[in-house]
Amino acid sequence: MHCAVKIMCRRLTVVAAMATIALISTDGRAADGNAPDPGATPPQAPAPQPPAPLGVASLNELEQPSAPLGIFGANLPGQGHLVVGVAPFFNKLDGSLIGSQSVSQQYAVTHVYTNYAPGLTTHVVRNDPQDVEIWGVPFGASYGLTKDVALTVSSIYLDKHQDVTVFKGMSGTAVQGTSHTGSSGFGDTAVVGAWRVYHDSMNQVNLQFGMFLPTGSATVDATALTNSGIFKTGRAVYTLQLGTGTFDALPGVVYSGFIDNVSWGASYRGRLPLDKNSEGYRWGNYNEFNVWAGYSWLPKLETSLRFSGSTQGQIVGYDPKILGYGPCSNPDWFGGQHIDMFPGVTVGGRYFGVPAATAALEFGVPLYQDLNGLHTARDYSILTGIKYKI
Repeated sequence: MHCAVKIMCRRLTVVAAMATIALISTDGRAADGNAPDPGATPPQAPAPQPPAPLGVASLNELEQPSAPLGIFGANLPGQGHLVVGVAPFFNKLDGSLIGSQSVSQQYAVTHVYTNYAPGLTTHVVRNDPQDVEIWGVPFGASYGLTKDVALTVSSIYLDKHQDVTVFKGMSGTAVQGTSHTGSSGFGDTAVVGAWRVYHDSMNQVNLQFGMFLPTGSATVDATALTNSGIFKTGRAVYTLQLGTGTFDALPGVVYSGFIDNVSWGASYRGRLPLDKNSEGYRWGNYNEFNVWAGYSWLPKLETSLRFSGSTQGQIVGYDPKILGYGPCSNPDWFGGQHIDMFPGVTVGGRYFGVPAATAALEFGVPLYQDLNGLHTARDYSILTGIKYKI
């Protein structure tokens, strides 16, 4: 089978799933998912892609600014309050990279070697994904157990599409055709607790810990064009799977502060698989770091600029049913390093007649990408979110 998409399902399902957790848990995600939120799956993503969660209430609701949409756990709902929300996102991937170097399709199918399955003889690549789109809708709820502790539950619906150029035979640059493949369905579910361990009139520090539960399918099938000119149905490549099939730990910490109209912060979150799934593999550890600054122009009307850096390891193990001479069939070619920039805006519901609601938007562009092997490059991301506090 052929594919392309990168841990943005990690972003998805770690900017996707985590962003949803972020939007819901704050007062003030999407995703992440990259999404996202809750993609990126993104990613992703991912993609998986890995996916994130939805927002948390503030120490002083009249003063504490909202964290950017893609940040989880910066604000808590408050004791006895429930926040529900959705955080739709869109991830676009286009073109191929080897490491940080852009390469053409013609170069990939004449100079880059992979294998039909791990352990078999290598051969030149025979398909190259060039256009990948990941839509995700993370959704969830966050409840304030106390003023300093909240519990968030979120999941995600994913829709992935890719156009793969397939080349004739076992060598050469003659094109056989374009294979249009995809998958859609519900992804993994996150359950995360947030605990505010420190706060004063300017600063606060929150810790998070939770689990991703394997509610999304890791055995999705797809039909794709082969280099012999026929269509075959079989196990879809790794990034078209809707879930990871593993239980994943979700550690995190977020610091945020503000003075008057200016706010800032930094955060870390991870997605760490505990073991291989029943198909024989697990995704590489995902770690994401964020810094941001924001400005409140009016009460509950804020703009922000967020920088996000992430790293993810290669897939460990492999699914013996995932076969093909393409980038997304090779478990060694997953993961890498990314730096992305996300300008954003958050608008309180008072401006559109629903004071208990909050809407947010971020637009993401890659600043740096260094991928493990040949893979599709990130192009841009759109993260949106709306939440309602009860």
